[in-house]
Amino acid sequence: MLLGNLKIMGEAMKRYPLDIHPQALFADLVKEYGFHGLFYVDLYPASESFLFILDPALAMQVQDSPQFKRHTYVEGYLRGIVGTKSLFSVHGAEWKRQRSWFSPAFSMAHLVTIVPGIVEETLVFREKLTKHAMSGEILVTNDATMRLTIDVIARSVGNIRLKSQTANSDIYHHFTKAVNWSAGNLAPLWHRLLSSTMMDFHTRKLDRLLGEMIKEKFRNTTEDGVSKSILDLALKGYSKDNGKVGDKKTTKGDLDPEFMKVALDK
Repeated sequence: MLLGNLKIMGEAMKRYPLDIHPQALFADLVKEYGFHGLFYVDLYPASESFLFILDPALAMQVQDSPQFKRHTYVEGYLRGIVGTKSLFSVHGAEWKRQRSWFSPAFSMAHLVTIVPGIVEETLVFREKLTKHAMSGEILVTNDATMRLTIDVIARSVGNIRLKSQTANSDIYHHFTKAVNWSAGNLAPLWHRLLSSTMMDFHTRKLDRLLGEMIKEKFRNTTEDGVSKSILDLALKGYSKDNGKVGDKKTTKGDLDPEFMKVALDK
């Protein structure tokens, strides 16, 4: 079904705060008009048209198609957040290579090993919630949960303790700033004009900080053969792919620029 009437979108948007994520709006359109399978939203000339896929089997068919490529808008919109060398950014053979490096880290056997770290970070979050509940002090949950998420990701991906939940964190600061400077079609014109420059600024700061931590992590990595994080397993896959198995430089912080770029964007 084709929605060519911008008035429908305009009326629907009036029901929501200006800063709400548009997914809620489109989800309501699905319910209101009884859509199923897939549907188009034609926003010309205000924006490009959208195709929404509601059926999981159809979504899998599109995802697995060799002709499937992410829209250039997605790459531009997410560039400052996930970079240009992550699994979210690359295509084809390069995507398959990276997938092979990271796949072992998502096996059940390895996921079990990172659960204690996730629990430890979550207990910090629970303590914060308990403290605010007892004091009656207002807690900004979006900020608190984002700090938890960043700490859990750092712990799982690199076995790194960022401690964003308990202290000021430059990594948290620059990450949230990069996210805030992403600009969708509904963002004000001034925000869209500044988006690329400001995202690049905060991403460079973030890459420098994370790069130092990743290099330090591998400098201190023991050579006992025990994989402790997603990056450890990914580095093994990368080294095997590039004929660098047994190269001690890759375990002491002198990492290839290509792997460092993938690790940062990941």
